[in-house]
Amino acid sequence: MQLRNRLKLIKKTMQTHHLDALFITQREDIFYYTGWKANDGNILIINHQKPALFVSPLEQDAEKIRHVNLIYLKRKEDILKELKGLKLVGYDEYNLTANKFSLLHKLPIRLKKASELIKKPREIKDSWEIEQIRKAVSVSKKSFEKQKVYGKTEEDIANNLEASFRLQGALTAFDTIVSSGSGIIHHQPRKIIVKKGKPVIIDFGARFNWYCCDVTRTLVSENKEWKKTKENVSDIQKQIIDEITPGIEMSDIRKQYEKLMGKYGYKIQHSFGHGIGLDVHEQITGKLKEGMVITVEPGVYKNNGGCRIEDTILVRKKGVEILTKQIKLD
Repeated sequence: MQLRNRLKLIKKTMQTHHLDALFITQREDIFYYTGWKANDGNILIINHQKPALFVSPLEQDAEKIRHVNLIYLKRKEDILKELKGLKLVGYDEYNLTANKFSLLHKLPIRLKKASELIKKPREIKDSWEIEQIRKAVSVSKKSFEKQKVYGKTEEDIANNLEASFRLQGALTAFDTIVSSGSGIIHHQPRKIIVKKGKPVIIDFGARFNWYCCDVTRTLVSENKEWKKTKENVSDIQKQIIDEITPGIEMSDIRKQYEKLMGKYGYKIQHSFGHGIGLDVHEQITGKLKEGMVITVEPGVYKNNGGCRIEDTILVRKKGVEILTKQIKLD
């Protein structure tokens, strides 16, 4: 991990915005800037000297973390000491508890919303990050290929996938979706037997070293209606992916998605995709750049079922690499 470069870059951004410090509380952000697999309650304060990482006295493993001043948090006042004398502090407005927000107001400092500044550097993945995502893809592939679907309950399929992730040293990136004959997008797996004749959506992904994979496959078996729908959704996805190249605006991809869905007569019920990395859903705005990782997931949903095809995609210097292309169930 290029921790020194990450800290150097964020400090340069802080200077541009006249920030004396960043108050970081999301676990994924703390990991990104320090390499520490943080727990809830950990705090990272990045200043213009050496960052301060606050952890519980029980977290002795944190001693191995370099490039930070490690502080075992015993009293809230310890945090205030680190911020004393500062004028303008940025914070993550989407990941700050009321208690921590109140704590910050005990000092005569000005606060600035800085979630986008904190997370922006995470958009472009370095070679180490891409390798972790590849490993998450590999775990997902091995887990999916050995699954028995028909004759199993939705719950069993989801549980078996997630158990397989753990056996390979990974975690699940999100709650696995297994949906048989349901048009609910974020369907909760049920104790019903999956049978042929109904479309089956399986949305899953492993998390390796905190980096996520996200993939969706739809099985349509002998159903002619859903076979045709799957062909159309696959064609829509392919045409969207063909548009992706460094320099294209995310808004232009969205417009193409809307155009294609309309062409095939389908209603748009969710976005075409999202950024992915330490979080399974990461915000990406503006132009795509080499090293960004996104998903493309067109979907169609009706009363008697749904069809969604999703792949995790790496933006290359020219075009893309579909990281999850080989994930199939014969």
